[in-house]
Amino acid sequence: MSKKFDFSKIERLESPQRKKLLPAEDILRQYGLTEGMRVVDFGSGSGYFTFPAAKIVGSKGFVCGIDIDPEFVNYAKNRAKKENVKNVDFLTGDESSITVDSGSIDYILAGMTLHELKDIKKFFKEAKRVLKVDGRLLIIEWQKRETPMGPPVSHRLSAAEISKAIENTGFKIRQEKEINNMHYLLEIEKT
Repeated sequence: MSKKFDFSKIERLESPQRKKLLPAEDILRQYGLTEGMRVVDFGSGSGYFTFPAAKIVGSKGFVCGIDIDPEFVNYAKNRAKKENVKNVDFLTGDESSITVDSGSIDYILAGMTLHELKDIKKFFKEAKRVLKVDGRLLIIEWQKRETPMGPPVSHRLSAAEISKAIENTGFKIRQEKEINNMHYLLEIEKT
């Protein structure tokens, strides 16, 4: 069974319930995203976090959405064109290939993505490569317990599991916070 989100269920990614549980723009502002930043939205899917990030960084900033699924990449590119959002691009990639220049990114967001990866350590290696020295990494994940929605518990990662995965990767957890009864976030920085 694949751990990847099924494109045919894309409407779930933009549902009113999700917007209430995870107010993307509010979360991004609260955790340090500001005008002019260069951002990677890793596992960008429909652009749920990408488009609010583009609004925040403005015309002086840029957001690159990366997703493994070409259907999501095409959907998000078409959405950007339709909504006339010019400070975004969407690329196909995975945890071993974040297709941006080394040391060029201020902020990486990985929203409900790490639990889908085959090799989480490869993601942290790539994140370290592309982030600037003072770059930030914000991870949002599902609580590792039964919830009314979300992937099976066996697919989820606890904060402790992610903390273990970042050992010896050049990152440390700055803050852990429960967002709601289904999601938590980790604010991570380079050491």
